[in-house]
Amino acid sequence: MTGKINKTPLDIDRLNEITREWPLAERQLLDIYVSEASTFFPVISTDLENLGRNSIVKEVGSGIGLLTLLVAEQGFRVFSFEPESAGFSLMTQFQSTVRSVWCRGPVSVEWIDEKYTASTSATGRADFIFAVNVIEHVPDWQVLVNEIVLSEKPDLKLRLIFPNYLYPYEPHFQIPTLFNKRLTKFVISKKIKNSWIIDPISFWEDLSWPTGSQVKKHCKEMGYGCSFSNEAFSSYLKRFQVDRSFRERKGRIFTGFVKVFLPALSYFANWLPGRFLPVIDVTITRDF
Repeated sequence: MTGKINKTPLDIDRLNEITREWPLAERQLLDIYVSEASTFFPVISTDLENLGRNSIVKEVGSGIGLLTLLVAEQGFRVFSFEPESAGFSLMTQFQSTVRSVWCRGPVSVEWIDEKYTASTSATGRADFIFAVNVIEHVPDWQVLVNEIVLSEKPDLKLRLIFPNYLYPYEPHFQIPTLFNKRLTKFVISKKIKNSWIIDPISFWEDLSWPTGSQVKKHCKEMGYGCSFSNEAFSSYLKRFQVDRSFRERKGRIFTGFVKVFLPALSYFANWLPGRFLPVIDVTITRDF
């Protein structure tokens, strides 16, 4: 395995033994998800520092489950929701593998292989909920946000991190976008169909193309509090600098662009309003 996997609390020998016979593409994909978890855990940790030791935390769309484990390791009771949606048919296999090679002792996690709904949230009302790179895969993300915010504690903090589709670039397929989803599919349909993504058509149809401004508008309409941060984008830029496999995966054009404009991008992260950053990092609250 490559990337940051050796810095994670996993039994690497056991992991390599399990994945040895896997197709190369699957091993590389698992490595990508492990790297993402190590990138975003420090970002989420800023919220964990303000929680009491008996707090309940939930992760919506937990994927391979590594972020869930890292959060639970801090002493929290964690609920992990992973329904394995279109394009993510390997998540059950990946999550099972990660859980089997976790080597830092027991943690308090309830694994739920369903979508988050008001009914499934009845397991315990959370103090903090987070979803990393999830709502762009939810066709009607506004409904999900409402279910989370309205079914949990009034003082709940919901933190969402996702790519900002304000910019004309689709990060999963690594293609430019053309004004809207329908036109983009019409013009670049061959590229989409030939993607490395499992079940690319269903994956594409589920994409919701959210933007920071859309989230702000929705929160205003619903009366929610809404605050943006540059932490996730700053972490993204750091990952670009230190993770060679991440740069290679993004391709020469994208990598060349970021290298040239990296100083400017770092500067933007400090003064550009958070809803306009390429990576959205927003915390939603309510006081009613």
